[in-house]
Amino acid sequence: MVQGSPHSKVVPVASTASMALTNVKDRGKTAAVGDPRSGWRNYSNVDVTTRFGDRLRQLRKSRNMTQLQMSIQFGIDRSYISNVEQGRKSISLPTLEVIALGFNMSLSDLLWEI
Repeated sequence: MVQGSPHSKVVPVASTASMALTNVKDRGKTAAVGDPRSGWRNYSNVDVTTRFGDRLRQLRKSRNMTQLQMSIQFGIDRSYISNVEQGRKSISLPTLEVIALGFNMSLSDLLWEI
């Protein structure tokens, strides 16, 4: 029987209903997921649409753009941008590509730390 490394990490299994904090074992120390010492982030309380909305707002504001300016430059409805930023609407891959191109960045940079 092959035994795991003493330095292995226990990865949490996400549930759509809820995700309990799981312990991560690293070099003999135990820390809760989301604990800065573990190197893991716990996003279980914030869904991906809300996280992406926060990212979109941050990118737009860092470029000193209003939602109206963004909608005109990118060809996306202003109310849709607002709804995405507020986490009310999901976003499609083609629209993600339009936004990435508009911000002159890759899709991976657009989705960084989401």
